[in-house]
Order: sequence, then structure tokens, then C-alpha cells
Amino acid sequence: AIIKNDPLNNAASRQILEAMIVVGDYAKAIQSYDSLNAFDQEPRLRYLKLFCLYQLNKIDEVSNLLTQTDSVAVSSYHSMQAMVSAKKGKLNEAKQFMDRDNRVDYTLQGFEAAYGREATNREAARLDKKLVTHHILLFSFLYSPKNLPFDLSATPNFARRLKQAGVNVNSNP
Repeated sequence: AIIKNDPLNNAASRQILEAMIVVGDYAKAIQSYDSLNAFDQEPRLRYLKLFCLYQLNKIDEVSNLLTQTDSVAVSSYHSMQAMVSAKKGKLNEAKQFMDRDNRVDYTLQGFEAAYGREATNREAARLDKKLVTHHILLFSFLYSPKNLPFDLSATPNFARRLKQAGVNVNSNP
């Protein structure tokens, strides 16, 4: 209804795309992304499309899109490369991708794919100690709330903030 009433409202389109991801409707999120104007397909949104394809287990399609994409054109590019490599059983390659940017721009999903859950819990706990909720924790939760790459018990401050925001954290693994 929002898009029908205001088809040029790209901010609303982005919010709708992200809402579809939160509820796990990855196919519809891809359709939403593809309907956005080309100038609005900024790096975070490009990552979201790749993430949705990954969640739909379209690994070859993700690989093909990554080979056609400049690494600076997609936010968290190396994390996605790490996720694809890990999915293909190439853990050393996944670690190399995660180490490439010295973890400047990364996702915990990529971190988990390369280093495993225990290491990701340690990384999430490190981020949880920041004064303000770290965006990497928030994006990890928003993009796959029912399949977090870390345990919420590793991030007591983040879990508390989610509860304060009215989020039912008990529904997450």
C-alpha cells in the first residue's frame, strides 16, 4: 500500500525489503530489491540481495554475482565471499576472505562461517562491551533473527537492549 500510494518513496521500499528479510521472506525481498531504482541500490542493499540468495541456498548465483561485482560496491563483500567459500567446504579460503579487510566491514554470519560459533560468540561478546549497541550485532539480528550466528547469552547487554525494545528474545535459538 505504501509503494502503491508513493511509488518513488525509495526509503519506504528499503524498509519493506528489510522487513521481508526480518520475517524470512527472502524471495519477496529479492523481488523488492529488483524493483528499486538503480540509484537506490546502495552497498548495504546489494549485500541484502546476496544474503537473501544465500539464505535460499542459491550459492552458485551468489558466486556468479560476486565475481561480477567490485568488492567496494558491496558492503560486507568479503563476509559474503567467506560464507560462500565455507558453504563449499573451503574453510581456509573463508578465513582468508574474513582476514582480507582486517574485519573493518564484516558480518557475524561471515565470521561464523569462517571461524565457527565459539569464535563468533567471543567476537560478539567483544562487540557487546561497546558503550552503544554495535551495528554489526544489530545487523546480524535484523537479517536473521531466528538463525543468529552467535548466542544471545554471549551478549548480555545486547539481549537486554532487545528486551527493552520489546523484542521477544526467547524465540531465538
